[in-house]
Amino acid sequence: MRALRGLTALVTGAGSGIGRATSLALAREGVRVHVADIDPARAASVADEITTAGGSAQSHAVDVADPAAVAALDDALRADGEPIAILVNSAGILATGPAEEIELAEWQRIFGVNLFGAVHTIRAFAPPMLERGTGHIVNVASLAGLVPFPFVAPYTASKFALVGMSQAMCMELAHRGVTVTAVCPGAVRTGLYTAKPMTLPGEAGERIVGLIDRYALPPERIARDIVRAIRKRRTLVVRAGPARPLWTFYGLAPRLFLWLSRTWLGRALRGGR
Repeated sequence: MRALRGLTALVTGAGSGIGRATSLALAREGVRVHVADIDPARAASVADEITTAGGSAQSHAVDVADPAAVAALDDALRADGEPIAILVNSAGILATGPAEEIELAEWQRIFGVNLFGAVHTIRAFAPPMLERGTGHIVNVASLAGLVPFPFVAPYTASKFALVGMSQAMCMELAHRGVTVTAVCPGAVRTGLYTAKPMTLPGEAGERIVGLIDRYALPPERIARDIVRAIRKRRTLVVRAGPARPLWTFYGLAPRLFLWLSRTWLGRALRGGR
Protein backbone atom coordinates (compact mmCIF):
# COMPACT_ATOMS: atom_id res chain seq x y z
CA MET A 1 0.00 0.00 0.00
CA ARG A 2 1.41 3.33 -1.06
CA ALA A 3 1.58 6.10 1.54
CA LEU A 4 0.00 9.31 0.26
CA ARG A 5 0.60 11.73 3.13
CA GLY A 6 2.84 14.60 2.13
CA LEU A 7 2.30 14.24 -1.61
CA THR A 8 0.85 16.96 -3.83
CA ALA A 9 -2.07 16.39 -6.21
CA LEU A 10 -3.70 18.35 -9.00
CA VAL A 11 -7.38 17.57 -9.57
CA THR A 12 -9.20 19.04 -12.58
CA GLY A 13 -12.95 19.49 -12.68
CA ALA A 14 -12.58 19.72 -8.92
CA GLY A 15 -15.32 22.25 -8.29
CA SER A 16 -18.09 19.65 -8.23
CA GLY A 17 -18.99 15.99 -8.59
CA ILE A 18 -16.26 13.37 -8.70
CA GLY A 19 -13.50 16.01 -8.80
CA ARG A 20 -14.74 17.66 -5.63
CA ALA A 21 -15.23 14.34 -3.82
CA THR A 22 -11.76 13.19 -4.88
CA SER A 23 -10.14 16.42 -3.73
CA LEU A 24 -11.72 16.03 -0.30
CA ALA A 25 -10.81 12.35 -0.10
CA LEU A 26 -7.16 13.00 -1.00
CA ALA A 27 -6.97 15.85 1.51
CA ARG A 28 -8.17 13.48 4.23
CA GLU A 29 -5.21 11.25 3.33
CA GLY A 30 -2.81 14.14 4.03
CA VAL A 31 -2.33 15.12 0.38
CA ARG A 32 -1.91 18.80 -0.52
CA VAL A 33 -4.52 19.39 -3.22
CA HIS A 34 -4.50 21.90 -6.06
CA VAL A 35 -8.19 22.32 -6.86
CA ALA A 36 -8.61 23.26 -10.52
CA ASP A 37 -11.91 24.11 -12.17
CA ILE A 38 -13.20 26.33 -14.96
CA ASP A 39 -15.40 28.04 -12.37
CA PRO A 40 -13.14 29.97 -9.95
CA ALA A 41 -15.86 30.31 -7.30
CA ARG A 42 -16.46 26.57 -7.17
CA ALA A 43 -12.74 25.84 -7.03
CA ALA A 44 -12.27 28.34 -4.19
CA SER A 45 -15.23 26.85 -2.31
CA VAL A 46 -13.74 23.34 -2.40
CA ALA A 47 -10.30 24.62 -1.38
CA ASP A 48 -11.89 26.48 1.54
CA GLU A 49 -13.76 23.33 2.52
CA ILE A 50 -10.47 21.44 2.66
CA THR A 51 -8.57 24.06 4.63
CA THR A 52 -11.45 24.53 7.08
CA ALA A 53 -11.25 20.80 7.79
CA GLY A 54 -7.54 21.13 8.53
CA GLY A 55 -6.18 20.10 5.13
CA SER A 56 -3.99 21.93 2.65
CA ALA A 57 -5.38 23.20 -0.65
CA GLN A 58 -5.11 25.94 -3.22
CA SER A 59 -7.64 26.81 -5.91
CA HIS A 60 -7.00 27.56 -9.58
CA ALA A 61 -9.30 28.70 -12.38
CA VAL A 62 -8.39 26.85 -15.58
CA ASP A 63 -10.10 25.64 -18.73
CA VAL A 64 -8.33 22.35 -19.46
CA ALA A 65 -9.46 22.53 -23.09
CA ASP A 66 -7.13 25.52 -23.49
CA PRO A 67 -3.50 24.36 -23.70
CA ALA A 68 -2.22 27.87 -22.95
CA ALA A 69 -4.23 27.96 -19.72
CA VAL A 70 -2.84 24.58 -18.67
CA ALA A 71 0.69 25.72 -19.52
CA ALA A 72 0.18 28.82 -17.37
CA LEU A 73 -0.95 26.65 -14.46
CA ASP A 74 2.10 24.45 -14.93
CA ASP A 75 4.36 27.53 -14.84
CA ALA A 76 2.69 28.78 -11.66
CA LEU A 77 3.10 25.48 -9.85
CA ARG A 78 6.70 25.09 -10.98
CA ALA A 79 7.43 28.61 -9.71
CA ASP A 80 6.13 27.51 -6.31
CA GLY A 81 8.49 24.54 -6.44
CA GLU A 82 5.71 22.01 -5.89
CA PRO A 83 6.13 18.77 -7.85
CA ILE A 84 2.79 17.18 -8.75
CA ALA A 85 2.90 13.54 -7.68
CA ILE A 86 -0.76 12.76 -8.42
CA LEU A 87 -2.73 14.07 -11.40
CA VAL A 88 -6.47 13.39 -11.47
CA ASN A 89 -8.16 14.34 -14.73
CA SER A 90 -11.79 14.61 -13.69
CA ALA A 91 -13.06 17.46 -15.86
CA GLY A 92 -15.84 16.29 -18.14
CA ILE A 93 -18.91 17.51 -20.01
CA LEU A 94 -21.85 15.85 -21.73
CA ALA A 95 -24.30 16.50 -24.55
CA THR A 96 -27.32 14.35 -25.28
CA GLY A 97 -29.51 13.75 -28.28
CA PRO A 98 -29.38 12.06 -31.70
CA ALA A 99 -25.81 12.13 -32.96
CA GLU A 100 -26.65 13.91 -36.21
CA GLU A 101 -28.44 16.72 -34.36
CA ILE A 102 -25.61 17.61 -31.99
CA GLU A 103 -23.79 20.69 -33.25
CA LEU A 104 -20.21 20.30 -34.48
CA ALA A 105 -19.09 22.91 -31.93
CA GLU A 106 -20.53 20.72 -29.18
CA TRP A 107 -18.64 17.68 -30.47
CA GLN A 108 -15.43 19.72 -30.50
CA ARG A 109 -16.02 21.11 -27.01
CA ILE A 110 -16.69 17.64 -25.56
CA PHE A 111 -13.50 16.23 -27.06
CA GLY A 112 -11.65 19.38 -26.02
CA VAL A 113 -12.51 18.84 -22.36
CA ASN A 114 -12.96 15.07 -22.00
CA LEU A 115 -10.00 13.93 -24.09
CA PHE A 116 -7.70 16.84 -24.91
CA GLY A 117 -8.11 18.28 -21.43
CA ALA A 118 -6.35 15.16 -20.17
CA VAL A 119 -3.82 15.32 -23.01
CA HIS A 120 -2.93 18.91 -22.08
CA THR A 121 -2.41 18.20 -18.38
CA ILE A 122 -0.49 15.00 -19.04
CA ARG A 123 1.84 16.78 -21.45
CA ALA A 124 2.48 19.41 -18.78
CA PHE A 125 2.79 17.30 -15.64
CA ALA A 126 3.91 13.84 -16.76
CA PRO A 127 7.47 14.80 -17.86
CA PRO A 128 8.55 15.89 -14.33
CA MET A 129 7.05 12.66 -12.95
CA LEU A 130 9.12 10.68 -15.43
CA GLU A 131 12.24 12.64 -14.53
CA ARG A 132 11.70 11.78 -10.85
CA GLY A 133 10.79 8.18 -11.69
CA THR A 134 7.52 8.27 -9.75
CA GLY A 135 3.98 9.56 -10.14
CA HIS A 136 0.37 8.60 -10.72
CA ILE A 137 -2.06 9.79 -13.39
CA VAL A 138 -5.78 9.07 -12.99
CA ASN A 139 -8.08 9.62 -15.95
CA VAL A 140 -11.74 9.61 -14.97
CA ALA A 141 -13.47 8.03 -17.93
CA SER A 142 -16.83 6.27 -17.79
CA LEU A 143 -18.58 2.96 -18.30
CA ALA A 144 -19.48 4.67 -21.58
CA GLY A 145 -15.78 4.32 -22.42
CA LEU A 146 -16.13 0.53 -22.27
CA VAL A 147 -19.71 -0.01 -23.46
CA PRO A 148 -21.45 2.08 -26.17
CA PHE A 149 -24.56 3.98 -25.10
CA PRO A 150 -27.08 5.66 -27.44
CA PHE A 151 -27.84 9.37 -27.60
CA VAL A 152 -24.51 10.36 -26.02
CA ALA A 153 -22.31 9.65 -29.05
CA PRO A 154 -19.76 12.48 -28.54
CA TYR A 155 -19.41 11.64 -24.85
CA THR A 156 -19.08 7.91 -25.58
CA ALA A 157 -16.51 8.53 -28.30
CA SER A 158 -14.42 10.80 -26.08
CA LYS A 159 -14.48 8.33 -23.19
CA PHE A 160 -13.58 5.35 -25.40
CA ALA A 161 -10.62 7.41 -26.60
CA LEU A 162 -9.67 8.35 -23.02
CA VAL A 163 -9.73 4.70 -21.90
CA GLY A 164 -7.65 3.64 -24.90
CA MET A 165 -5.13 6.41 -24.32
CA SER A 166 -4.90 5.53 -20.62
CA GLN A 167 -4.21 1.87 -21.33
CA ALA A 168 -1.62 2.66 -23.99
CA MET A 169 0.15 5.09 -21.65
CA CYS A 170 -0.09 2.58 -18.82
CA MET A 171 2.05 0.19 -20.87
CA GLU A 172 4.45 2.94 -21.92
CA LEU A 173 5.08 4.56 -18.55
CA ALA A 174 4.94 1.70 -16.04
CA HIS A 175 8.60 0.77 -16.42
CA ARG A 176 9.51 4.44 -15.85
CA GLY A 177 7.79 4.62 -12.48
CA VAL A 178 4.51 6.32 -13.46
CA THR A 179 1.18 4.53 -13.05
CA VAL A 180 -1.77 5.43 -15.28
CA THR A 181 -5.27 4.50 -14.15
CA ALA A 182 -8.52 4.62 -16.10
CA VAL A 183 -11.56 4.95 -13.84
CA CYS A 184 -14.84 3.87 -15.43
CA PRO A 185 -17.91 4.53 -13.29
CA GLY A 186 -21.49 4.04 -14.35
CA ALA A 187 -23.95 6.88 -13.85
CA VAL A 188 -22.94 9.13 -10.94
CA ARG A 189 -25.07 11.74 -9.17
CA THR A 190 -23.30 14.83 -10.49
CA GLY A 191 -24.10 17.97 -12.42
CA LEU A 192 -23.12 16.10 -15.59
CA TYR A 193 -26.69 14.78 -15.69
CA THR A 194 -28.52 17.47 -13.74
CA ALA A 195 -27.00 20.75 -14.99
CA LYS A 196 -29.38 20.75 -17.93
CA PRO A 197 -32.20 18.38 -18.95
CA MET A 198 -31.17 15.30 -20.90
CA THR A 199 -32.80 15.57 -24.32
CA LEU A 200 -33.37 11.96 -25.27
CA PRO A 201 -36.04 10.95 -27.77
CA GLY A 202 -39.26 9.14 -26.96
CA GLU A 203 -39.84 6.26 -24.59
CA ALA A 204 -36.20 5.16 -24.83
CA GLY A 205 -35.07 8.48 -23.41
CA GLU A 206 -37.55 8.30 -20.56
CA ARG A 207 -36.36 4.81 -19.64
CA ILE A 208 -32.69 5.77 -19.75
CA VAL A 209 -33.21 8.87 -17.61
CA GLY A 210 -35.29 6.82 -15.18
CA LEU A 211 -32.53 4.23 -14.83
CA ILE A 212 -29.93 6.94 -14.21
CA ASP A 213 -32.11 8.57 -11.56
CA ARG A 214 -32.70 5.24 -9.86
CA TYR A 215 -29.24 3.70 -9.94
CA ALA A 216 -26.75 6.59 -10.09
CA LEU A 217 -23.87 6.26 -7.61
CA PRO A 218 -22.76 8.98 -5.19
CA PRO A 219 -19.50 10.69 -6.26
CA GLU A 220 -17.97 9.85 -2.87
CA ARG A 221 -18.05 6.16 -3.85
CA ILE A 222 -15.95 6.87 -6.93
CA ALA A 223 -13.58 9.10 -4.93
CA ARG A 224 -12.89 6.20 -2.56
CA ASP A 225 -12.16 3.99 -5.56
CA ILE A 226 -9.72 6.56 -6.91
CA VAL A 227 -7.84 6.88 -3.63
CA ARG A 228 -7.65 3.10 -3.33
CA ALA A 229 -6.41 2.81 -6.93
CA ILE A 230 -3.63 5.32 -6.22
CA ARG A 231 -2.62 3.55 -3.02
CA LYS A 232 -2.59 0.13 -4.71
CA ARG A 233 -1.36 1.34 -8.13
CA ARG A 234 -4.33 -0.15 -9.96
CA THR A 235 -4.57 0.55 -13.68
CA LEU A 236 -8.29 -0.01 -14.33
CA VAL A 237 -11.21 0.66 -12.01
CA VAL A 238 -14.75 -0.21 -13.07
CA ARG A 239 -17.55 0.81 -10.72
CA ALA A 240 -20.55 0.08 -12.89
CA GLY A 241 -23.09 -0.60 -10.15
CA PRO A 242 -26.23 -2.30 -11.47
CA ALA A 243 -24.97 -1.73 -15.03
CA ARG A 244 -22.02 -4.11 -14.56
CA PRO A 245 -23.78 -6.97 -16.43
CA LEU A 246 -23.79 -4.71 -19.51
CA TRP A 247 -20.00 -4.49 -19.41
CA THR A 248 -19.68 -8.25 -18.92
CA PHE A 249 -22.16 -8.99 -21.70
CA TYR A 250 -20.52 -6.58 -24.13
CA GLY A 251 -17.09 -7.99 -23.37
CA LEU A 252 -18.20 -11.59 -23.93
CA ALA A 253 -20.51 -11.14 -26.91
CA PRO A 254 -20.27 -7.65 -28.44
CA ARG A 255 -22.13 -8.53 -31.65
CA LEU A 256 -25.04 -10.07 -29.75
CA PHE A 257 -25.07 -7.12 -27.34
CA LEU A 258 -25.30 -4.63 -30.21
CA TRP A 259 -28.03 -6.63 -31.98
CA LEU A 260 -30.16 -6.87 -28.84
CA SER A 261 -29.56 -3.19 -28.04
CA ARG A 262 -30.58 -2.12 -31.54
CA THR A 263 -33.71 -4.27 -31.32
CA TRP A 264 -34.73 -2.92 -27.90
CA LEU A 265 -33.98 0.66 -28.88
CA GLY A 266 -35.89 0.41 -32.12
CA ARG A 267 -38.96 -0.94 -30.33
CA ALA A 268 -38.72 1.73 -27.63
CA LEU A 269 -38.49 4.51 -30.20
CA ARG A 270 -41.57 3.12 -31.96
CA GLY A 271 -43.47 3.12 -28.66
CA GLY A 272 -43.23 -0.61 -28.10
CA ARG A 273 -44.84 -1.56 -31.42
